[in-house]
Order: sequence, then structure tokens, then C-alpha cells
Amino acid sequence: MFGSAVGPLGYAAYVTELIGTFFLVFTVGASVRIGSPLAPLAIGAILMVMIYA
Repeated sequence: MFGSAVGPLGYAAYVTELIGTFFLVFTVGASVRIGSPLAPLAIGAILMVMIYA
């Protein structure tokens, strides 16, 4: 159904976006759950790493 519209290389972009979103949501959730005062630093660091990678 979506294969012809997206193409074989289109799925790589979706998987990459999924991985980046997972790491961001995991970092935010873990930082908030433990109540770290350095949560903004952790979130900023993961954004920086994911953009650079």
C-alpha cells in the first residue's frame, strides 16, 4: 500500500526519525522521573548529539 509511494529509501528516513524521537522521549522521561535538576542539560545534550549524528 505505501511501498510504491515511499520507495525503498523512504523507510530509512522514517526509521531514523523513530530512533531520534525514541532517544529524546526516553531522555525527557528518565530525567523527569528521577527529578534531576540537570534535566535541561541532559535534554540539550541528547538533542545536540542526535542532530550531530
